[in-house]
Amino acid sequence: LDGLPEGAKEAAKQLAESKGKKGWLITLDYPSYIPFMTYAKSRSLRKKLSKAFGSKGFKNDELDNKDIVLKISKWIKSHHPISIRINTNGQGYLLNKNRKVIQELIKSGVDKVSVSLNAPNEIIYNQICNPKIEGTYENIIKFIKKAKERGLKTEVTAVTIPELEITKVKELADKMGVKF
Repeated sequence: LDGLPEGAKEAAKQLAESKGKKGWLITLDYPSYIPFMTYAKSRSLRKKLSKAFGSKGFKNDELDNKDIVLKISKWIKSHHPISIRINTNGQGYLLNKNRKVIQELIKSGVDKVSVSLNAPNEIIYNQICNPKIEGTYENIIKFIKKAKERGLKTEVTAVTIPELEITKVKELADKMGVKF
């Protein structure tokens, strides 16, 4: 809890007590998540919480939201002439081996994808992101290339952290012919 304002600490304590737990409770709900991500000094805990937050609703279980997101995108596109962008970690094919991810996005009206690449090569990606599945970085690169080939406006993003040379990621994006 180092770095959290007293109000956030007190809220975490009250939340724990309301659930019959001792200590403090940090959840993925915004009133708990945002203060923790903003003020907590522990980079490793922020990273752990961020990964959990980013994957919530997309775990191939009863709470999975992928099909709902596609249906909503399709409805929006059919009722409003606007561009639809999906932000992704680019692991669509890695995590959904039996799905045609890019084709499903296009069919649902998605025009753009923004992919969190976060590294210019696999070694740095593995150091920063610590993926659980071998070959994650290679699969992200394939996703980016396939999205561009299929006509989606594709952009790459990266986190701004000391151990990452953002210019190297931009150079890779330029080499692949996608926006950074």
